[in-house]
Amino acid sequence: MALTIIIMMLFSVILVIRDYKNKYTLLFILMIIGMSISIFTIVMEIYRSSNYLVPSNFIYSSIEYKMFLIISKIFKLPLSSLLIVRNLGIFIYLLAIMFFAFSFNRSVKSSNPNVKHVKHIIKYIALITYPILYFCFYHPDSAYRIYLFMQSLKDNGQQAVWVNFITAVDFIMVCIAFIYLVYPIGFLLKNYIKNQITFFSEQLLGLSICLGLLNTIFFFVFFTGIFKTSVNSVFKTAFWQSKLISVVPRFYATLMPVMTFFILLIILYILIRYKSNNIMAGFKERAIKKNLNMLNSNLKDVLHSNKNIMFTMKILAEEAINGYGTKASLDTLHKILELSDNHMNAISKALDNIKELKVKTLNYNFIDAIESSLKEVAIPDHIILARHYNYTPVNCNFDMYHMTQVINNLLSNSIDAINSSHSERAYIDITVDASSGWIYFSIKDTGCGIPKKMLKKIFSPYFSTKSKQNNWGIGLSYVYRVIKSHFGHIRIKSKPGEFTIVEILLPREI
Repeated sequence: MALTIIIMMLFSVILVIRDYKNKYTLLFILMIIGMSISIFTIVMEIYRSSNYLVPSNFIYSSIEYKMFLIISKIFKLPLSSLLIVRNLGIFIYLLAIMFFAFSFNRSVKSSNPNVKHVKHIIKYIALITYPILYFCFYHPDSAYRIYLFMQSLKDNGQQAVWVNFITAVDFIMVCIAFIYLVYPIGFLLKNYIKNQITFFSEQLLGLSICLGLLNTIFFFVFFTGIFKTSVNSVFKTAFWQSKLISVVPRFYATLMPVMTFFILLIILYILIRYKSNNIMAGFKERAIKKNLNMLNSNLKDVLHSNKNIMFTMKILAEEAINGYGTKASLDTLHKILELSDNHMNAISKALDNIKELKVKTLNYNFIDAIESSLKEVAIPDHIILARHYNYTPVNCNFDMYHMTQVINNLLSNSIDAINSSHSERAYIDITVDASSGWIYFSIKDTGCGIPKKMLKKIFSPYFSTKSKQNNWGIGLSYVYRVIKSHFGHIRIKSKPGEFTIVEILLPREI
């Protein structure tokens, strides 16, 4: 079990290095720390009251036993202090579960996300209450008071009633612990089935499996078997003790470290997987940022050159207007002039964008950004635009300029995809949903789609599925950078020849 503690702490360090900014990662670390603290007290209790045997035929037996002796001899605490520390570890674990539940609740869609319903307040109170009750009920002082009260009862029948009552409370505490651990997972799956949660399916599945695996270990060790606090010991010794026997079963010394290692390995894989599946892993993010820096330095010269060309076109168009007489030609040249002005403005904005991205967030209605973008992007008449604004207004902290440019890029991509497909079904669907913590925004088109092998490269600078003549491949890399600067997530799903959908999650507070 000493090896189990070491494995858990190493896993925590890996998670910190991997993604310390992710709140779910921090909550998993909090859970592992709480479990490690409680297992540490079990090791200390074993050293005091039982025999800990590791079969010599296990390859790591000597390491496990040496670690067990080192931990046991260095940290020496009285039994009452060990029990308090054990309860503290369990309290920390339950606290992390509570924060998971709070976070999930903020991701549920609501007709009015700004209003906290009474049932939510009751739910929060219940979630906060149980860890406090657990810590108090299994405190050494509580055991002593339970024992004294039993001794003060002179009638054997009254003592039996008191014993049965405390035993029932202990059983109820275990049952509530099971419900407490299952609740966040059930909550996620229930709202996902009802399509009432602003989570990507990969995120939801990954979090559910990770929570389920960790909670299984936790419940098995501390609420079942020999390490569960025995209510009978309270009536005999006035102290909460584990159901330790003279020799600790070999399972805890041999198989448990291996099981813990593989379970934590699965959790690490899932956490990396769900974050890399179109939401981008940390190493990929760093690679993209590096490419973006290279893009910025090279593209600046390209854009300046194009700006000079457009300026020349403008001068030539003005000269042609002054020297030309027919009205039709004059109108055409006016259009060239207008196109030149617009293109110069677009390039000027692009020059500003490739500087270090600095967002200035204020509280806006996200739908205003969409409507502003729709006014800027000319959607052809043959394309049917559908708006699904489920909840309005949807206020959020974001940079209006950059977010509008993001939507412009996505709409332009959808229009190009539809025009390239020559499909009779020309639709663009815009969807907005909200929870108290997140905004869900998607744009779906019935265009040509994107091949699966290209989806992994879609956010890379210079990469594009369009013609290179009119496209430099910086649109989606810019979109990605803006969304990430708002601490959001983005993913793209596509089926060639049928559709493409871009989905974005944005936190409502930055």
